[in-house]
Amino acid sequence: MKFVNLLGVLVILTGTAVIPYSNHLLKRQSLLNSKRNKLNRFNEMVELNRVASSNKIVLTGDSITHWYPIHELVTDRIVYNRGNAGYFTHELLQSFDEVVLTIEPKKLFILIGTNDMSIKNVSPKEACDNTESIIKKIKFKLPETEIYLISVYPVNVSKHEKVLKKIHKMREYYPRKIVELNELYKSLVTKYDIKYIDLYDGLCDEDGQLNIDYTIDGLHLSTEGYSYVTQRLNEYM
Repeated sequence: MKFVNLLGVLVILTGTAVIPYSNHLLKRQSLLNSKRNKLNRFNEMVELNRVASSNKIVLTGDSITHWYPIHELVTDRIVYNRGNAGYFTHELLQSFDEVVLTIEPKKLFILIGTNDMSIKNVSPKEACDNTESIIKKIKFKLPETEIYLISVYPVNVSKHEKVLKKIHKMREYYPRKIVELNELYKSLVTKYDIKYIDLYDGLCDEDGQLNIDYTIDGLHLSTEGYSYVTQRLNEYM
């Protein structure tokens, strides 16, 4: 018996028949791959931190940060990318000491929460509470670090050909929860004396969705989208 991938469908080859994997097994394998990728990225960041300098600019978050081509778009200063694709707020909180605190950033930009909001039974408050715990950690251990909390970006849940079907299926709750989370994030600004960077409206189209030119799939940014973000973040870097 052996496993092969035919046109994106994982199957088992036996001596008598080709048995497709069930959706349950495919989802389980996808979850295992996701966990493995997160662990690999975590280990990579820990290794990079061994040679990184302190007192620099650091970006942290999920895939939107992980895939940010920051070194191509910002070339006049050192910026460390400490994003991990697939991260939820609680995962960033759990790994924060090793991934961020060890390099003692001068300026820290945090963009996290969109994955939490994609899960129907995870509330904006739960995500905000985890992010607040991250901010408390920085304030306690690195009180001189400047903290910039970035608004969670909008999503595009339309039927446009670029938009993934799974994003479109979340149209009833995903955009609304992102807006609610951003409102909660704003409340942390005065409470912890941090800066809030609102990029939400600037990334939206006239219908209030993520501008289709700024995205590759309804969630993640295109190069044009990252160029806009860089233009805005440069005001604070």
